[in-house]
Amino acid sequence: MTTLEDAITPNHDLSVAQPQRHTGPGIAETAAMSLAVFLLIANVPTEWVVVRAQGDLDAGGSAFVALLFIAVAGFLGIQMNGRWTGFFQIVGREPLLLAFLVWSTMSALWSEDVPFSVRRAIALLVASYLGAHFVLRFSQFAIMRILGLNFAAVAFINLIWIFLFPQFSGPAQGQTPDNVVGFDARLTGIYDNANTLGRITALGAFTMLAAARLDRRFRVVYLAGFGAGVLSLLLSQSQTSFVVTILTSLLLVGFLIFRARKQLFGAVFVLVVGATLVSVIAVVTNLELITGALDRDVTLSGRVPLWGLLFDELQRRPIFGFGYAGYWNGWGSPSHELWNLIPWRPPHGHQQYIDVMLTTGVIGLALFTALIVRTFVRSTRYIRDIKGSFGLWPLVFMCFFQLNTMTEAGLVGRDIVWFLLVAVVVLVSTRKKELVEDELQPPSPEALPSAAT
Repeated sequence: MTTLEDAITPNHDLSVAQPQRHTGPGIAETAAMSLAVFLLIANVPTEWVVVRAQGDLDAGGSAFVALLFIAVAGFLGIQMNGRWTGFFQIVGREPLLLAFLVWSTMSALWSEDVPFSVRRAIALLVASYLGAHFVLRFSQFAIMRILGLNFAAVAFINLIWIFLFPQFSGPAQGQTPDNVVGFDARLTGIYDNANTLGRITALGAFTMLAAARLDRRFRVVYLAGFGAGVLSLLLSQSQTSFVVTILTSLLLVGFLIFRARKQLFGAVFVLVVGATLVSVIAVVTNLELITGALDRDVTLSGRVPLWGLLFDELQRRPIFGFGYAGYWNGWGSPSHELWNLIPWRPPHGHQQYIDVMLTTGVIGLALFTALIVRTFVRSTRYIRDIKGSFGLWPLVFMCFFQLNTMTEAGLVGRDIVWFLLVAVVVLVSTRKKELVEDELQPPSPEALPSAAT
């Protein structure tokens, strides 16, 4: 059976007269990709040693981190070694992704802080390339091993960090430090806020479970990482991530029930859209009941009044937006007046679709929404093309992504969630004949990492 790797080797390039022997990723390429995945999951090293109660957070990154990612992407690009034609042919099968990336990059030019927006746009493009390279060069077995080991490693690091360095795991500015068994409530681990810790641990939880089913060699590591992640999620007290985890788990059960039936597509549509609509309607009509049950205030930690103010901001530049990464740049940026009205100074809009429209306008929003919808449809088809847990993982991830977009933002950029979204988009847009059907067949040992980066 032809693999995704085969699809971008010279064997499939019509310009090559004689077929060449296929070569998969070697140790160096695997190590570089593992490093990139680890850096994205752990958000190294911009937020690890910030004493969050002492002032504003600076999570904008550093020149060193940017250069490191560019160097890793450049090295991986060299490994393509003449396979670029096939690479762009496969990636080009989802023109919505390319159109959104082009539009987001162009929008940086009309930002009020063009240099900053251009740097962020470059980071977006680098993360996008890494996600596409990941699924086009590595087998499904290697993909789950790299993800599982790195999620486990970060879960252990978070747990150790919380207990050994509580001064760097305290509440962010604006959070109430209620003491719980000697530690501040809403612990953040190595991240800048509790919701990020909750989101990463929730994403890692079902990814490590999928990896445990595929890779028996490191099953104990994955299960231990799952336990560490769940404990970190509980310590973070991130109700948003807790609810998303429960809803994603319930959707997973529904997908397993309908997987072998002809009604699969309809079931996915009803379950996903239903879960999203019910969540929104419940929040809008029963705020006091829900927030009381979750021990939250009626404004969802300030999100509701923030959204109201942002709708007024959207009317200022509805078509083109404020430019990619051109709004939330602190004092002196377009968010200046909004920060004057909201004392907790939000770093983003806490709703991904609002943020996309705010920065790239209705054009960017239309491209982004269409991309998500089509990827959902293709993920449903992918379940039938690929057996086992790997075939189910893209759809579960899309559910996780959609549920997170309802109350969180900052997912489009140099972030593990965007990296995996691009990977899923490219993966499910491939043709059936290019997909690997035997998920239990591991690649050669030299093509796999022996431990987490």
